Amino acid sequence: MNSFPSRMLDRLRGWPWLALALLALLGVLNLAPGQAGVLLWSLSKLTLAAWLGYWIDRSLFRNSRPHQVMEAALAPGATLPQVLIAGSVMLRRALLVLAAILGLGLGV
Repeated sequence: MNSFPSRMLDRLRGWPWLALALLALLGVLNLAPGQAGVLLWSLSKLTLAAWLGYWIDRSLFRNSRPHQVMEAALAPGATLPQVLIAGSVMLRRALLVLAAILGLGLGV
């Protein structure tokens, strides 16, 4: 079982992206304050789409999660097909997240 500090660090692994987004928001507020609402609306849609794409992948492929497949591919004695499957599983998740982001970003 993971300890509390390691779980918290795992949850905060995206903090550089959050800091960059907040910096961009401050820049927009300084340059064009009227566009801040549009920016926040777009950011909320894209964030929701990324979250939705991730959970769609997790619910559709319950027994084929990238980290589980990678553990098997990195184990001693792993074969080339196992490594190729691990790569395709990671690509599958990336494509599902991309599709959700594009769908929500371009749809409305």
